Amino acid sequence: MQLDLKADCRPWPLAGYAPGNYTCKCIDCEERFSGDKRAIRCLECAAVVANQRLQAVQPVPVDDGFQGFVPHGSYCATEGCGNFATVHFIRGGVGSFYCQECYLKVQALGRSPSSTGRQSG
Repeated sequence: MQLDLKADCRPWPLAGYAPGNYTCKCIDCEERFSGDKRAIRCLECAAVVANQRLQAVQPVPVDDGFQGFVPHGSYCATEGCGNFATVHFIRGGVGSFYCQECYLKVQALGRSPSSTGRQSG
């Protein structure tokens, strides 16, 4: 997916840019530009950053057919794991990001009869 500034509705602020009449200095290219008094990027650099952010959110297929989204650089929700997350697992309206190994463990726990908290007998 690519952000097209000509076709899109141009939502402001866009990755640090907003239109205005103040003279600002871009934190990326260090060029001067006209923008909002709080703008930190020129429109061109903001478009690059916005496109990078769009590409960082990648769809991840899940076994049950759900198409989850994992933000780039997210860590696994399992305490002490430390791996990067690759799966967005949602159950009961609550979603968590897991690495593939932890996701398979969570799936197995969810399928076992003892995970319901009910005692037999």
